Amino acid sequence: MILSSLLLPSLALSALGQAFTAAPVITNKPPATYTATLSDNPNTPIRGYVTASGAPDGVGVVFRVNFTGLPPDIGPFPYHVHLYPVPTSGDCYATGDHLDPYSRGELPPCDPSDPATCQVGDLSGKHGSASGNDFFAEYTDRYLSTDPISNAFFGDRSIVIHAASLARLNCGNFQLVPSPQAASPHIYSHNYPDTYYSSNLYEDTEFTGRGCI
Repeated sequence: MILSSLLLPSLALSALGQAFTAAPVITNKPPATYTATLSDNPNTPIRGYVTASGAPDGVGVVFRVNFTGLPPDIGPFPYHVHLYPVPTSGDCYATGDHLDPYSRGELPPCDPSDPATCQVGDLSGKHGSASGNDFFAEYTDRYLSTDPISNAFFGDRSIVIHAASLARLNCGNFQLVPSPQAASPHIYSHNYPDTYYSSNLYEDTEFTGRGCI
């Protein structure tokens, strides 16, 4: 029995390795910035936004994640890039699955020490779930793209924040920020892992966008 329990994770990882291609590091050409703002849904106190810009050195995307009003009793809070945008109905459950162009699947769970083997859209799996009442993180993800022709492009998709139970709590669509308003990312080192967490809010830039209920 003990031997079987030890073998199961190894077998799952072996099967995973045979089923999909590891995500390549993305070299972005467009220095574009996109932002997704969570909705003002009265049924949840969670608000915030995610901004994402092509990295200054052209490798990957710099993310800034800012969530407020997180109810600690239902966290921590995974969040992901989902395949479809939020429809006009505002239904977060209509955004489909995580962005997963290499057919990795959700199981076994993402190993943050080997992010190339995670789903491309699994931001919290690679960089950590949101926690506390207010959450801020800034990091470079090397596997997403600002290039619309890339299968790792996120700019026409959505961000969804979940409870620990994986219930979908709030969401919003990524939208292109016009170039004169595009914020320069406040991060310049791109050695993985490259994640910064703070309970302080990023307050010097405001963004607007369409959210969901």
